[in-house]
Amino acid sequence: MSGDLGFTLIDPSAFSSSSFSVDAFLVSITKDVNAPTGRGSASFTAGKDALTATDQVQRVQRLLGVLARAEGEVSTLHQLYSAQVQELQAVVNEDEAQYRADVAGLERCVERIKAGVRDIDARASRVSQTATRIGDRLQTAEAMRVRCLEGVELLTHLQAFSVLPGEGDLSRLPRLFTDDATMAEAAAVSRRLLALTGDVAASGARGKTAAQEGPAAAAAGGQALRGGVGSIGHTVK
Repeated sequence: MSGDLGFTLIDPSAFSSSSFSVDAFLVSITKDVNAPTGRGSASFTAGKDALTATDQVQRVQRLLGVLARAEGEVSTLHQLYSAQVQELQAVVNEDEAQYRADVAGLERCVERIKAGVRDIDARASRVSQTATRIGDRLQTAEAMRVRCLEGVELLTHLQAFSVLPGEGDLSRLPRLFTDDATMAEAAAVSRRLLALTGDVAASGARGKTAAQEGPAAAAAGGQALRGGVGSIGHTVK
């Protein structure tokens, strides 16, 4: 990779290593300059007597040139990495925007689902209330039906007794009143018939009495208003 990109001093893979060290990097790029050359193989770090001033100046110049080249290659590598980071950042931004759009869509979907559930709950509540009212009405209707059937049965028995001859021929009555096995039930029905006829008779008597007493009561009331004791005229006097 370093050869393809024109790197002659640095190795780009060295920067991605967890053991990267700046000191080791500087030593690696300046090792050729510091290597012993000529005159007894004296190193760059040897004493003043080991190298002449000209040799020292030349090595410093070579070192500066190596550092300048290394700086250029590092700058180029930095640009390459920056471009890759920007590309990755663009991809990340695009993915993040898509993710946020997906999340927003899911949130809207969840809200619609919640609204649908609330609507279903409201409808279920209305259906339950309607069913309760219908059930109450059915119970009331059933009770009325039972009472109507009982009334029809009582009227049927009353009719049977009403057409009974004066001699009391019980054989013409319904079997309920002639069968020994149903005597208890017949007694209960008879009590209900007696109570019913008694109520009807009492109601008729009250109506007749009220009809007869109506004119007399009205006259008495008029007399009281005109001047009887306790009347308005008597009070004024």
